[in-house]
Amino acid sequence: QRDFHMSLPSYYGVPDLDALHTSSVEEAASFLKPWENEHEFGLYIRVVPSDNKAFFPVRVELLGISRGTRVLIFDLRPYLRVVPTPLPAVLADFLQQSDRLFYGMDLKRSVGRLAFEFDTVVRCVDF
Repeated sequence: QRDFHMSLPSYYGVPDLDALHTSSVEEAASFLKPWENEHEFGLYIRVVPSDNKAFFPVRVELLGISRGTRVLIFDLRPYLRVVPTPLPAVLADFLQQSDRLFYGMDLKRSVGRLAFEFDTVVRCVDF
């Protein structure tokens, strides 16, 4: 799995898209920096079946945070362990700020998995 950063030019009136897929804490921190004073975001959490079904039948694999045309896709696979590993501090702090609200579809279970696996509680609106 390779990290990538891409910008897609506007196409037929759709604005430019700026997306970063990474497992690097430093890259994620840099990408999140312009959002320091923002409060509402889209949230996507991909949950997949686990290789170790005895301990975890499903695991959180990807965490997507978006605002406007910017999207951060953070790959959590390097952080999945049998012994719980905390979510990187830059992401945990960003997600758990009390003035932040995240929107998404079918988030209830996914946010529950995030809380269970990474001890990170997120304020969200589930459609």
